Amino acid sequence: MANDACPELQAMPNKQRSRRWVLVFLTVWMVIISITLAGITGFIFLHYFTVSKKVSDLEKTASEFQSKVADLNNTIVKLQDTFVANVKFLNKTLESICPPCPDGMYTMGPSCYYFSEDKVCWEEARDKCYKMNSVLVMIKNKAESDTLNQLFKTNNRYWIGLRKDPTDKRWKWLDGTQVSFTKWGKDEPNNAYDIENCTEIISSFWNDFPCTETLLYICESIRTCWNPVNQAVDQLGAAKSGPGTSPRYI
Repeated sequence: MANDACPELQAMPNKQRSRRWVLVFLTVWMVIISITLAGITGFIFLHYFTVSKKVSDLEKTASEFQSKVADLNNTIVKLQDTFVANVKFLNKTLESICPPCPDGMYTMGPSCYYFSEDKVCWEEARDKCYKMNSVLVMIKNKAESDTLNQLFKTNNRYWIGLRKDPTDKRWKWLDGTQVSFTKWGKDEPNNAYDIENCTEIISSFWNDFPCTETLLYICESIRTCWNPVNQAVDQLGAAKSGPGTSPRYI
């Protein structure tokens, strides 16, 4: 009776059953692969949107930064314009309260500079400057050196107020102060033949040179500009020093 109940199943070849199991296995496998691919695709899209949002935020931040830089540049330009305007106003004010430089002298800030056309030895140059109520120029800082650079004539050689002290052999300015700022040329001062005790300036660089040689020279005088604060300080200094005091020049 059992064999008669499922005559078709009994008649099904083993090969056909195997094919069905293979189809079921492949179907399940394809479903698993599809689900996996869908998951991977979803992750990729989610990651893409996350990265895209971060990139968008970065671009927004960069744009804001560029806007702030542009604003800062505009502010700097305005400050520069204001500074230039203030400098012009100050210069105009100084011109109104400072006496002009004598004819034949260059006006640069508070100083008057005279560039000679005659050549003399160092000591005579010093004395000629004294007679003009000025001194042989003493270049004590880079600012004045840069100022003079604007006035030099190419390759001209000028005496300046710097020489070697005969007592201690140190380089000193005419007012007796030692040198702090220098602009010696290459390998200078070299004191060639042990006779180079004075200083000349050639195209903005310094060179030690024999004092007896004859060169052009530069005199400098300071314009006396009226200023109530400076006037009070000068009067106080004069009171402490006593009458008849004046700077010492060597």
